[in-house]
Amino acid sequence: MIRKIVIIALVVMPLLAACGGSDSGDESGKSEESNSQPSEPDLSGIPKVVAVVNGDKIGKDEFVESYTAQYQQTAMQSQQSGEMPKEDEMKKQVAEGLVAKQLLLQEADKKGIKASNKQVNKRLDELAQQGGAKSKDELLKTLKDQQGLDKEQVLNDLKTQVKLEQLVKKQSGDPAPTNKELRQYYKQMVEQQSGQGQQQGGQETPEFDEIKPQLKQQLEQQKTAEAEQALVKKLRKNADVKINL
Repeated sequence: MIRKIVIIALVVMPLLAACGGSDSGDESGKSEESNSQPSEPDLSGIPKVVAVVNGDKIGKDEFVESYTAQYQQTAMQSQQSGEMPKEDEMKKQVAEGLVAKQLLLQEADKKGIKASNKQVNKRLDELAQQGGAKSKDELLKTLKDQQGLDKEQVLNDLKTQVKLEQLVKKQSGDPAPTNKELRQYYKQMVEQQSGQGQQQGGQETPEFDEIKPQLKQQLEQQKTAEAEQALVKKLRKNADVKINL
C-alpha cells in the first residue's frame, strides 16, 4: 500500500541503515545531479477516473495524493543514487498499487473483516515506538509536519493497513517467523553488511539478540508482503480491471 510505505519509510529508521556506516565517498557529483531533478511531479493529463476495479472507481484525487507521496519519497532516495525513475513508469506503478489495494479491500469486505479502534491505536503505538517518538501525539505531529498528513488521514490509513493485514493473515496464516528463520535472516544480513563494510569501511553489525525484535518485525513484514502479492495475483485473475493512464 502506498501510504503504508510512506509512513514506515519516512518515520521508522530502516534496520540496515542503522547498522551500516555513512558513505564517505565523493558526493559532489550526485548532489549536482539530484539538484537538477524536478522538485514537483508532473500531474498533467491525469484522467478524472484513473482506474475501475470491479465497478469501483479510483479517482484522480486519490491517485494524485498517492503519486505525490511516492514521488517525494523517490526524490529523497534519488539524492543517494543521483537518478530519478521515469514518471510514466512511476505513475503506472502507483496505479497498480491502488488497484491492488482496492482488490484486497473488496475481498476483506466480502469476508466481513473489520479493523477496530483498539487495533488501530495499537498499531499507532507500535509506529511511534519504532520511529523513536515519545508518544502517539508526537508521531502524529511529525507526520503532519513532514508529510502534511492530519490525524484523520493517518488513522484511516492505519485502519486500512490493519484490515488488509487481517485478510492476508486469514488467507495465509500467521506470518510470525520462527527462531530458525530469524537466525538465517540475520546470517544473510551479516554477510551483506560484511561485504559492504569491506568496500566502504562500515560499522560492525550488532549481535543477534540485540536486534532480534527489529529482525522479527522486518521478516514478518517481508512474509506479509509476499503473501499479499500472491493474494493480489490470485484476485486479479478473475477481476475486471481497467487503468486509464
